[in-house]
Amino acid sequence: MDFKTKKVTKFQNIIAPLWGALLVLSLVSCSEITELPQEGTRVDKLDTTFYDTGKGYVYRQSPFDANGYELPRSATSVDGWISTDFITTNNELFSSCAMQVETGFFTTTAETVGETVNDTDNCFRVLNDDDADTIPLQAINAGWNYPIKSQPDGFYQVNGFYHSNLIINKFLEALYLAHSTVHFPMGSNSVYPVTKFDFHNTLSFWFSDVGNEGVSRAINVYTKQPITPINAYFNGAKVEIGMGYDPDQFITTPYSMEDLSVFYHEYGHAFAYILMNQRNIAVEQGTLPLNYHAPVYKSTLGKLFYDEAGAINEGIADFFAYFITNRAEMGEWAFNGFARPMTETSDNHSANVSKQSGERLKYPDFAYYLSGSDEPDEDVHNAGQIISHYLVSLTESFKNTCTSIKNLSSEDDKHEKATALTIMLLSETLGELGDMTARGSDVFDTFIKTGSDPYLGRFFTNLNAFESYLWGHSVNPPTFRRFAKLIGKNIKYRISNSACPSFSVDDSEQLLDEYGLLLFDSYNETAEGTLLTGSTTAVTANDADTDDFSGQSITFGLSNYSAVNDSSINELNRKQTVLVSKEFIDLPTEASGEPPIFIFDKQEGIRDLLSSLTFEGQNVTISEGLAGPEYNNGNIKISPGEIIGITPNLFNFSNSNIGGVRVLANDWDHMKLDVSTENHVNTTQNLVANEDIAMWKPCQIDGFPLVTENGIAETPGSEAEGDCLFTTKHNQSLTDTATTPEYYPDSPQPVCFVQFSDENETKWVSQDFFRSQELLLEDDECLNGPSMSGNNFNPNECLVRVLPGGSHAVFGKIDAQKTWQKTLQGDGSAATVSSNHILVMEINKLIRPGTTFNCRFRATFSNCSDCFEDENGDEYPDYEYAGSEPFKIINFSFKVLD
Repeated sequence: MDFKTKKVTKFQNIIAPLWGALLVLSLVSCSEITELPQEGTRVDKLDTTFYDTGKGYVYRQSPFDANGYELPRSATSVDGWISTDFITTNNELFSSCAMQVETGFFTTTAETVGETVNDTDNCFRVLNDDDADTIPLQAINAGWNYPIKSQPDGFYQVNGFYHSNLIINKFLEALYLAHSTVHFPMGSNSVYPVTKFDFHNTLSFWFSDVGNEGVSRAINVYTKQPITPINAYFNGAKVEIGMGYDPDQFITTPYSMEDLSVFYHEYGHAFAYILMNQRNIAVEQGTLPLNYHAPVYKSTLGKLFYDEAGAINEGIADFFAYFITNRAEMGEWAFNGFARPMTETSDNHSANVSKQSGERLKYPDFAYYLSGSDEPDEDVHNAGQIISHYLVSLTESFKNTCTSIKNLSSEDDKHEKATALTIMLLSETLGELGDMTARGSDVFDTFIKTGSDPYLGRFFTNLNAFESYLWGHSVNPPTFRRFAKLIGKNIKYRISNSACPSFSVDDSEQLLDEYGLLLFDSYNETAEGTLLTGSTTAVTANDADTDDFSGQSITFGLSNYSAVNDSSINELNRKQTVLVSKEFIDLPTEASGEPPIFIFDKQEGIRDLLSSLTFEGQNVTISEGLAGPEYNNGNIKISPGEIIGITPNLFNFSNSNIGGVRVLANDWDHMKLDVSTENHVNTTQNLVANEDIAMWKPCQIDGFPLVTENGIAETPGSEAEGDCLFTTKHNQSLTDTATTPEYYPDSPQPVCFVQFSDENETKWVSQDFFRSQELLLEDDECLNGPSMSGNNFNPNECLVRVLPGGSHAVFGKIDAQKTWQKTLQGDGSAATVSSNHILVMEINKLIRPGTTFNCRFRATFSNCSDCFEDENGDEYPDYEYAGSEPFKIINFSFKVLD
């Protein structure tokens, strides 16, 4: 469900929930109140009320708005709010799109968005529901005479089409401003543009099929989707919007299609998806002079259940309802009085909040806030209110501050101009967050290092093209901090330095701070990624690309932009935002009496959990025959053969609340390859009889393991590749050599290693060492063996394996001096555990009971003072997130028991 996620009451019952440019559309401006046909009057081909006009009956505004913002619904009549307006001259409710691009240099029209680049028939379509037998609604005598009483299904489809036209038109008009602001005139900005220069030809303003670039996808809008209880959703995988009705309560509850604020909210999710993927969409290679990239994966702003990316998505979707309605509340009509506010002055708030300094909806204190309830509620819609309140307040600031806006006589014009500026900021911010090309801007295209090693390039966001999905969605995903830092950077250069100088950088930082979002020290304009620190190869500032933009040749590159250095915020502006050191989070002490770990191993719950796991858009494959739910015994212990869920019950030892807590269990660079025999080769050679194999030892981190326990301790100095103090720059395991791929000396390794006793010595060794020396297992007896993973088989996850898609856990907030469980349980009831709280691990059935493992998890949180900058105050480059520096290391030791 998209509007309000149903709360999961038991882990065992977890299920996967349902998951510039000016658009030229011929909208007729005339509108009239029309007398409706009497109830029961036949509507057929002889009715010529709208003959050859393309008109139909519509709500031009939500019934709630038309009713003077009053409830209850039963006391009102909808008839008086219906108007007639132009719908379409098409015979069915589908729309084609054409783009008119205007710049300071020229004007041109470019056809886009269709089955091919020049076919424009594929923008959006409206149907009653997603049933395979559903027939598209037909025009009646070239009109749309579908009154609400005699033809309710047709009426709501017509309304869905009318309001889809309206919001798409306004969105793309605002996107045109975004495009022109960041690209024209050339050289007017200091920081590199994220928005594609030739975005009308590359289709980057609309949806496209994965692996079928140059072909757009239409949004399917369903206006009467059966959902109990009533709700609405956007599904990015299917590119569809479902406006629900409750078939069990349809007499007393409306279609959600009646509430246009909800409809615009769902379109807001669609636009967020577009903006996240604008750099990931391209025409077929070779059709443009520029090298526009088409990565395999698309980005999503949020996953199943709770994470901060999903909360940001909800806040942005709420903002798009405000964008159209100019009302800072939404949902009252569809949900019978329940409203989600977007401003502190709303009467729908139950908390004591206001616009006064220190009284706003501040992060992370309000991350669990649900108006009307005193109980903490971890939900993306609740936390998303912080983002929506900030965006609305930012837009109000533009209305009151920007000279070009505040002097306008029309309030509608002020709203249109101010919201367009905010959408421009969202375009640049989300485009960088979602970038799977790893470049961050097309001006960096020619700065890719050539040579024998394709992993070592000059990349500026989400590590590199090979690891961008992992980085962008798990390791360093969109959080409140990343979102605030990027939108702050774009305000500094796009607003304060250009579009609205009267809204200063101090104004921006102070507003972010009021919402607890001044979570960063530097704007990090250079956006270092895999920048080959210490490389002797210099970046040439004059490298550029030339684009034949509809006959007008324009050259652009670094030479068009002023050189900038990373700049710091004004620390005097940080008054409400509280930062906490990572040293204050850990598992609870034994003296606290709090459980350090929750374990889930019931078969039913694990099967449900596995059904929801995906990675890179695919279902996760388990190691059948060696581990599976059929081995789970439900004894809340870790036993051979089980697939288990683990929830670390982290304790916040500080005196301030922390938010956006994440625990990572993906492979990372924390072990050293023993290269004394130089046999650090691929699995094929590792398995040759009498051949030495690649052996790894755990690096000593925070004093563990001791040197006497086989830990590798190194003194800081001149680190070389493969040393414990050298972090991988590319996060790849094997060299890209066709014949005998070798392990990189600093390959990322699985998080768990194992205790081994030899001649009265106890030491920590790799899983590969233990399986070959102690258990004498062959590779086909390993989890994720070569038959599953091919040449990427890593014997260091032979015994315990963290499943992809289950390698990170997210906790919305942990209160001061409390565990996560105590924070969320509220009145004393048991805390609800959802998929986002759980790490998922396979346990090889061939492990001997009594074997001890240690797993090195890494933890971070959004308002952390030392998770994102080094001791010099410099922002960590992307590659550092493959190591330990940005994280607090959480050691989890366990013994496998029967």
